[in-house]
Amino acid sequence: MKNLFLSAIALISFSAAGSEFSGSVGAEIRSYLHESGNPEQTNSNASFYLQPKWEKRFLEDKLQFLAEPYYRYDENDENRSHGDLRELFLAYHRDTWSVLAGVKKIFWGVAETVNHVDIINTRDLADDLNGDRKLGQPMLKFDLFNEWGNFQFYTLPYFRQPTYPSSTSRLGLGFDIETAQPIYQSTEKESHIDYAFRWAHSLNIVDLGLSYFTGTGREPILIPDTITGKLVPHYFLITQYGLDFQVTFETVLLKLEYIERSGLLDETYQAYTTGFEYSFYSLFGTNVDVGIVSEYVYNGFSKASFITPFEDDLFLGVRVALNDTQSSEMLAGVFHDLSGEGNVFSLEASRRISEEYKVILKANIYHDISKNDLILYSIANDDNIQGELIYYF
Repeated sequence: MKNLFLSAIALISFSAAGSEFSGSVGAEIRSYLHESGNPEQTNSNASFYLQPKWEKRFLEDKLQFLAEPYYRYDENDENRSHGDLRELFLAYHRDTWSVLAGVKKIFWGVAETVNHVDIINTRDLADDLNGDRKLGQPMLKFDLFNEWGNFQFYTLPYFRQPTYPSSTSRLGLGFDIETAQPIYQSTEKESHIDYAFRWAHSLNIVDLGLSYFTGTGREPILIPDTITGKLVPHYFLITQYGLDFQVTFETVLLKLEYIERSGLLDETYQAYTTGFEYSFYSLFGTNVDVGIVSEYVYNGFSKASFITPFEDDLFLGVRVALNDTQSSEMLAGVFHDLSGEGNVFSLEASRRISEEYKVILKANIYHDISKNDLILYSIANDDNIQGELIYYF
């Protein structure tokens, strides 16, 4: 992957005439509110990232080439200092169809919190333990557009393991993970060919999606090795059927994401996220919009705590948009575990300070986390505030 990253940089540097060159550079500073019990961990952390993008079109815009490498340097976590090809593809577009070959990020879903149906890409957990960052996925993708909707067909010839923070990193899992020798159910290991399909259509106020995936599951089961003491990722062959829809009324959004998945430890289970967002537009005659967000997250897998902290959780939040020239907005909320295993309070606010610069403030507070919550308990003492400055070019 390192060689691919360097190749993409070389491509961007070569003959950029007639191309669109853009991207971002960011600096993050995170401060922890409590002392760590681990002397190897610090109370603050700084990191920097670079994400350039080069896009070029040919043949009257029908042929598209895009390269988007990524690199982050982190002062404390060697696993977080890494590079990746987020996207590198060649696509050919026509009015009723398109075909794409290369590496790309794909998003499926409508929920604000947990997107169960979103399964194409693995997660860059070293970069962001929340799972919001994705690794680029090699694929061959074919789209067909007609009056019945958008039909998407995927062939995924290579599986990429998720990345993980170091065991000594704050906001890490606290365990060494043996990524060098993972265990695959398929004898073809990471070369097993996966397939996926999605149909998406808009029907008046309803946005509907149906999806299917078969192949190596993107979420491993981490099983301790009795000799080394490390956690070994086990990747199973799974089949997943998915449904997502959103109903848009004047002031209300209703959302649902539902999956049925089989194959993980020979178990068939269901998971879903459902909820609503109610908006108050032009509050008190101002430009300010306020939205009340509520979602319920359920995961029926018998060992869900091995792969997700959200098994039976309710999210309540408030979204505020000032609708000013600086695009100032904020989302604050709390995840409440209905099984009594704790609460996670979160805040994310952003504001542009010029056309090129944007600042983001994030905060996470972990309250009364139970030892039974295997993922969140490892970071229960890592309440933090993070500031980010981004330059867009």
